[in-house]
Amino acid sequence: MTAFNATARPKKNHFGLVGEFALACLGGVLLALSVASLFEDHAGVAGALLPFGLGMGLVAMGLRYRYPHDELGLCNLITIARLAMISGLTPLLWRVPGDDLLWIAFGIAALSLLLDGVDGWAARRAGLESDFGARFDMEVDAAFALLLSILAYNFGQVGLWVLALGLPHYIFVIAAMRWRWLAGDMPDLFSRKAVCVLQIGVLMAFLVPIIPQLPLLIASSIAAVALAGSFARDIIYLHARRTS
Repeated sequence: MTAFNATARPKKNHFGLVGEFALACLGGVLLALSVASLFEDHAGVAGALLPFGLGMGLVAMGLRYRYPHDELGLCNLITIARLAMISGLTPLLWRVPGDDLLWIAFGIAALSLLLDGVDGWAARRAGLESDFGARFDMEVDAAFALLLSILAYNFGQVGLWVLALGLPHYIFVIAAMRWRWLAGDMPDLFSRKAVCVLQIGVLMAFLVPIIPQLPLLIASSIAAVALAGSFARDIIYLHARRTS
């Protein structure tokens, strides 16, 4: 779970990978701007480029130091598209749209969540599985959850505690900088993925204008407990490995 810091691996088709990455960046910029333009009519559209550019900068480092394959592949292109769509939702941070645009935002978020189940399948089908791809997918999920939790709070439907659904991953990463054993490898568990889907699905529900506040509060409380339990299990596992 450490950052992109492994030793670089030589690639047979380095320039081809660079070309694919450049085209993916261009396509992602266009997608992020297109999504953002649905919610913002002015210069605020360009704000979507900040999270996308930051994310792609980290991706470039990961490709350079941790990616073992010679092609980007459909799997990583899908994850880049997800990052672009999520970045395109950032204008909602500074304006509360009407119900019609909230439905559009929900549709975009739902598409991103649906694609989250496709990129891993595409990687396995093409033989392009990698630790980099798994980490990239996880970081996009974390950014998605953080954005949605901030939006839920901004829309006034829930208190500041909803950030408990968006911040745990980043708190865990910061803690791992102090306690290095938290950065150890963990088994790939279906239950962890299920909790992630629950977390994001519940946060997406705050974008739906017709859902009453009480069911949202109940669902988000359940998701927060499930998320806390998932992180607690991982911490216990990592601590046991450290002391064994």
